[in-house]
Amino acid sequence: MEAGSITGEKVGITQTNKIVQDLTYAAIIKDYGAGTDKTITRPANYDPKEFDCSNTSFCHDTSREKPTVDAAKMLEYAKLPNNKYLLNWPKYGNDTYLNIVEMNEAQRNKELEKAKATTFRFLYFIQHELGYKNLGLADDEYPTADKLPLIPYHREGRRVKGLVRFTMRHIDDPYNYGDPLYRTAISVGDYPIDHHHKKNRKEAPQHRSFTRYPHTACPWVS
Repeated sequence: MEAGSITGEKVGITQTNKIVQDLTYAAIIKDYGAGTDKTITRPANYDPKEFDCSNTSFCHDTSREKPTVDAAKMLEYAKLPNNKYLLNWPKYGNDTYLNIVEMNEAQRNKELEKAKATTFRFLYFIQHELGYKNLGLADDEYPTADKLPLIPYHREGRRVKGLVRFTMRHIDDPYNYGDPLYRTAISVGDYPIDHHHKKNRKEAPQHRSFTRYPHTACPWVS
């Protein structure tokens, strides 16, 4: 996270820190049909409380943010063709906080095993606690022994210092703030500032979650 003095964004970040967003070792799971049991072996350190309140079908901890979708809708959030689903759930799901940006390849690969383990625990939770025994890792997607993707879904990386920097203020006030970047827009969309910091609440200032800007249409630049 960068200080507002650098970005010009007024979101309460007074000092630059090394906190990055949560990453996700997403997985593609497949429906193998009614009557099949694709339940994996119980992963090490599995505790269903880790995923408590990921959906309304399993929510017991009243101190956690109450979910708005049940198990079926949680899975259908990223439903794919051919009876497949993308397992990429941020709300007490398989997001994992790992800062691997400065690591070498060997260190990074070792650390990413933690993210893989989170996804396996979440899959077991879906199979064992939610009853979706017919859902298992797709066997026809990735050429890997563990059937997971070749790389994780990483929301952070090194940043290029460009001639012009596009910030939240260009979205908030596109016609009056800074360079008129809206003139270079190639599409129009409406989506909240989507920061993933749920797994690092203790250190990460929760200045952005799903706070929407007042504009119904936001220009995005290439």
